[in-house]
Order: sequence, then C-alpha cells, then structure tokens
Amino acid sequence: FQIQSVVGLFQGSNGFFKGGLFGFCFCFLVYKMAFTLVRSAASSSSTYRNLINPVAPSRGMASLKEIKGRLVSVKSIRKITASMKLVAASKLTKAQAEMENARPFWNTSKEIFAGRGFLETIPEDLVAQKPVFIVMTSDRGLCGSINSSLVKATKKLFLTYPNARLISLGEKGRSALVREFSHQFVVSAADVGKRKLALADIESIIEGIVKTDFDYAFFLSNKFNSVISYENMTRALPHLNQITETIDLSTYEFDDEVVPEVLENVYEHYLSTLIYSSLAENSATELSARMTSMDNATKNAGEMITTLERKYNRTRQATITTELTEIIAGAESVKSV
Repeated sequence: FQIQSVVGLFQGSNGFFKGGLFGFCFCFLVYKMAFTLVRSAASSSSTYRNLINPVAPSRGMASLKEIKGRLVSVKSIRKITASMKLVAASKLTKAQAEMENARPFWNTSKEIFAGRGFLETIPEDLVAQKPVFIVMTSDRGLCGSINSSLVKATKKLFLTYPNARLISLGEKGRSALVREFSHQFVVSAADVGKRKLALADIESIIEGIVKTDFDYAFFLSNKFNSVISYENMTRALPHLNQITETIDLSTYEFDDEVVPEVLENVYEHYLSTLIYSSLAENSATELSARMTSMDNATKNAGEMITTLERKYNRTRQATITTELTEIIAGAESVKSV
C-alpha cells in the first residue's frame, strides 16, 4: 500500500476521480491515516517525543550548551587571574625596595621615644580612657585575608574599648567598619600613596590624629615577613602630654626655641615615620598576598576547566549514543509495521 498510488488516482485526466471536492477530501483522509501510522510507529523514540512535546532537562543535568558556556567563562577568568598575578609580581619588587628603605628610617626614629610609652605589643592590663584606633588596610580587594584579619582585630579591640574613636586609612577598612561604627569615625582616607608613597601624603592624617582628643593611639597594620607570610601588628603610642611628663628635659639643650613646640614637632615627625613605614609594609603585604591569591585562583581555574572538559566530552558521547540508539529503534519499529 503506497500513498503515491492512491494520490495517482486523482492526478491527470485518467484518474479515478477528476478532482472536485470529493477527491480533495479523500486525499486528505488517506494522508492523515498515513501520518498517524508513522507517528504510532515512532512513538517509542524519545527524540521524536521531545520534538513534539519539549521536556525541560532534569535537575542537576547540564546541557552541552551550558557546559560550553561555563568553559568559556572559566577560561576568561583564568586569563584575568594569570594577568593579575604577573602585574602583582612586577610591582612587588619595587614595593619591597621601598619597604626596606623605610624600615631603618622608622627604627632610627622610634629610638627617640624608647621607653617613653611606645608599645610594640598591647598588654592586657593597659588602661585607656579615650583611645583612638588607626586602621591601615588596602584600597583594593582580591588579596587574601590581609584586610579581614585587621577588621577582626579592630572589632576585638572595640569589645575592650567600646568608646574608642576610629581613623581608617584604606577603602576596605572603611567599608567594613562604617556600618557598625559610623558614629565613631574621625578621619577616613583612601588612595594614600597611590602613585608613590611620600610623607606629604600623610600630612592631613597626622593633623587629624593630633587634633583628636585621646590618651592612647592604637596602630593596626600588617607586617611583611616573606612573599607567602605576613602577620598583623597592633602597636600603641600615648599622647604627647603623657610622654612629656616622663621626659627629663634638663638633660637636653635647646637653641632659643620653645620647648613645647620642639616636642610637638618631634612627636608629629614620629607619627609620620610610624605611619609611613606601616603603609610601606602594607603595600608589600598586599601585593604578595594578591600574587599568591591569583596564583591559587589560576590553578583552581585550570582544574575546573579539566573537569568541565571531561564532563563535556562524556555528555557529548552519551548524547551521540542515545541518538544512535533512538534512530535504530525507530527504524526497526517502522520495519516491523
């Protein structure tokens, strides 16, 4: 039984019917019967069923298009992280040189107030009625936990000194603390030494510290140990009035200058060197942490790409196998009819 032979009855002048409404209806009926027969024969084919009634993929199953899209995005991310690692590595050498130059400058300056109340470590029994916290963080992220660790240390200090004032140097520290301690901010600065760190950049910061009414200033920053190692530092410096009470001025000679003004200038210079060296240490720590973080991110992206490529190949092979099976099953069903 062939559809062509039936249709031939209605073609030409010698056909069984020479056209008309009856011939059209009979031809449509035969075509519908043939379509129903083919559809029932291929009903076992999932490809055909999905073509007629599309079904959404099951949960947890990713299509080839989705896997390919993820591969493209992960490869782009790997390129970005690899580039950021190279940029951080190139800047680290210069930052380390500036840090090494700042260290002896600070070590010489801190001898001025040696034994005058400056504390490299904070004792538990330290009594501070009106402390101020100077938190020095980076302006950018993607550098590990160097900023979050300083924020945690600051919040821990706030538990001991809830009425303390706050000075933030760095955008990351400000954004992490402004919501909880916004009413305690005195000065906030960002992009300090963005091009090249200089003492002139921290002049306004020193003025803000000096004008603040405090008895102890706590300096929170990072100390650079090596490319893969750093540590948090919390140091304390008493106010100039307390230092003046402990210094025996009779052992010093002054050349026609007012003693209070001299001490104030020395104190401000001391603060400048302290913050300058801390920011230099912070810069080197930030770049080393970013280089390490981007290196780890690049390795993780490579592992993810390998996993996705393996998954893509397996899914593609499974799809091809399924389609071949369905085609063969459909052909066998047609033959059996």
